[in-house]
Amino acid sequence: MQEDLNQKISQFLDNELNFEEALVLLEEINRKPELKAQLLRYEAIGNTFRNEAFIPASPDFTSRISQQIMQEPVYLLPKQQRVIKPKRIDKSAYKMFALAASIAFVTVLSLRQDKLPETAPVFQTAGLQVAEKEPVKSPPQPPKANVNQRFNDYLQAHNNSVYTNGEAQFQPYARVAAFGRE
Repeated sequence: MQEDLNQKISQFLDNELNFEEALVLLEEINRKPELKAQLLRYEAIGNTFRNEAFIPASPDFTSRISQQIMQEPVYLLPKQQRVIKPKRIDKSAYKMFALAASIAFVTVLSLRQDKLPETAPVFQTAGLQVAEKEPVKSPPQPPKANVNQRFNDYLQAHNNSVYTNGEAQFQPYARVAAFGRE
């Protein structure tokens, strides 16, 4: 029986033991402290054969650590609740977004103009001959006094003496249109 346990410990350290047998062996090692000591000895022997530096821990190392952990006080603090606040964007951030969008728009436009194919200018004077301008002759205009006179005669004929005598105080159209809005 002892020879069989020694063989299983050796196989366990060499990673040659299957999963179920390894679990059974670990449970047995946890129950018997002499098997723990034997496992540590076999591990030290294996490391020296492989030329690895091995510093064995004292047999009661894990038990001392467990005792120290058990002696520490337990703090029962209430769990902090996470309050998710909706992020508000202030007005200055909107201004910054608008500024960034404007700069991006201008950049895109300037890059597009740089990539346009070069064409001849719309107005080329090198190959064209331009004729001299001749003064434009306008048709004779009837005298303005006659037009105004005819208009005044028309208004008087229709009994609108207020308009012809200048007695009405006319207001600009914009002021009349905005009369009720003030």
